[in-house]
Amino acid sequence: MRAFLRGSLAILLLLLSASACQGGEETTPDAPAASTDATHTPVPFVQPGTTLVPPLEQSALATIREHGEMRVGVLYNHPPFTYLTEQGELAGFEADLVRAIAEKWGVEVSFVQVTHQTGLTYLLDSQVDLLAAGVPHRRELHQLADFSQTTFRSGYLMLVPEDSPVEGFGDLDGAAVGVVEDAAFDVVGAAARDLGVAPTAQRFDTTAEAVAALLNGQIRAVVDRREALMLATQEHPELSILEEFLQLEPYGFVLRRGDANFRNLLDVTLQELVDDGTYADLFNRHFYGYAADQPPVWPGESAPTFASQPESLDLPSESRVASVARGEAITVAGWQSSYDDPPLDNRRLVDDFNRALVNEIARRWGVSVDEVESGGGEAGVASVSSGQADLAVGVLPRRELAEGADYSQGYLRRGLRLARLSDTEIEGAGDLASRPVAVLGPVEAAAPITAESADVDVQSVSTPRRLLVALQDGSVDAVIADEFTLGLMAREDPNVVVMAEMFAPTHYVIAVPRFDADFLALVNFTLQDMHADGTLERLVEQYFGPYAPAEDDAGPPVVEVWPGSGAYLDLSPDA
Repeated sequence: MRAFLRGSLAILLLLLSASACQGGEETTPDAPAASTDATHTPVPFVQPGTTLVPPLEQSALATIREHGEMRVGVLYNHPPFTYLTEQGELAGFEADLVRAIAEKWGVEVSFVQVTHQTGLTYLLDSQVDLLAAGVPHRRELHQLADFSQTTFRSGYLMLVPEDSPVEGFGDLDGAAVGVVEDAAFDVVGAAARDLGVAPTAQRFDTTAEAVAALLNGQIRAVVDRREALMLATQEHPELSILEEFLQLEPYGFVLRRGDANFRNLLDVTLQELVDDGTYADLFNRHFYGYAADQPPVWPGESAPTFASQPESLDLPSESRVASVARGEAITVAGWQSSYDDPPLDNRRLVDDFNRALVNEIARRWGVSVDEVESGGGEAGVASVSSGQADLAVGVLPRRELAEGADYSQGYLRRGLRLARLSDTEIEGAGDLASRPVAVLGPVEAAAPITAESADVDVQSVSTPRRLLVALQDGSVDAVIADEFTLGLMAREDPNVVVMAEMFAPTHYVIAVPRFDADFLALVNFTLQDMHADGTLERLVEQYFGPYAPAEDDAGPPVVEVWPGSGAYLDLSPDA
């Protein structure tokens, strides 16, 4: 098994580290297969859910507690993520982020040098507890390891002069484009195929050489990794990075697959560093003042700590991917069974959307759906945790609920908004001072909107109907609720104006059983494919578009589409 693992690892590592560059060569790139096609699977698998990695025997939490330190594999030559200073000290964004996590946990950090070729082997051999080595979050790597939340949105972007008419890759038909890595050459080819254009790719040995060629007019744009282009804009402020990724390759911390308790604690600690400002400070310091790529923060009254998080592992004897491959129905919880005020209760709207979402997932998997009427939110998570359901929809992630289930990526954005009548002069939260306002739910729920206004008289209202009546009869000047409820109110009464600004945004996620790494990967891959092919956006527009405030985007959250192939699951979702 170990020899088989090492041989297969070698294939994967070749994919990750192939970055040879050749200066000056000009070619028109052939269009490779799309990044989500099953063309890069390193090993074929007979049984769905089978992976190259033996079952986990012990959580990294046990090892860290035993040694009093966290052993972290890092690169010594990957600025600004990790690198050795002239004084021989390890510096960089990932190094400092790991130190901040360890400080929260009250443990020491021991950094172990790895390379792109050896990092995963060190992790799987338990020589390190964690990798912070610039590993791109690719689908095929899920057969070997798990990832934390994204710490940096790397990938391939375009660099152009500030005064350039080029606004996107489609403007480069017949133009010369500079690339540095072979991978960037492939990305240019994929974009050329997708948009039906034919640029000429010119290779350079370094980003600096490509930038020099851009400045003297030899090429129209440079395609390179985001971190390299960020540095280039600091040295040449007359250059600008276009926002749209040609291919996203996010970085995250890498841990052994199935270690759900360790991953959950790692993610919650990252979120705590966001809350206290440490994350943004470290990002700004190491990435030239750019705004931080902060991971989504789950609300919650309590959170796991290093001292309290259990070491236990409850690995399934068989992944649910195998039962799906056999065509067995999936059981789904999270539906709301009753409504206080059906015309105005947004749960019906959300439930209808979630049913459409689940039906599309089931169609792609070739299975049927059995509903479990558990109620929404926490009740749905409980159904998954107890084994009554394979997944739960409509879950607003909370830190304490993550102890009972794993969370997928977000698939539907939700937030608080402010509404008024059309003849009321309120343009935003800043106009609420000394005014009566009603909020759906407890008074504290209004805080994200009213906190910065003085003497706001906030009244608690228990139902959407009472909220609407309070606004209509003049008892209050404005009302606060989630955007779906306010959208339904505006649908019933055209005099209700929903303000466009959103407060305290969060995202619905799908809850799945803990420790089933393959099933969680399959759910995420499917959501990503639905986002990539436009299905998710179409469903959101269909169900929520009619209720969105004027000139507002009712689209889904930005879903990270991880590159590579998930075909190792033997159940790659069809587009």
